[in-house]
Amino acid sequence: MIGVMFLTACQQKESKSMTSDELMTKAIFIYAEIALSPGERKLVSKRILSKEAAKAFDMWIDKTDKVEY
Repeated sequence: MIGVMFLTACQQKESKSMTSDELMTKAIFIYAEIALSPGERKLVSKRILSKEAAKAFDMWIDKTDKVEY
């Protein structure tokens, strides 16, 4: 379901004309791609904002008022 939401959010115009099955097929493809090593993937991926992401994560780790779910 997360994959479907991701696709819907990122490709809203295209997804409006697609069926749930078509969206699920795309989501399954993306999850399969993520499971592969970067060299085996059909889709090219690029890591961006690593330093910024690490800083945000460190800030979250240091929070004392986190809500546990």
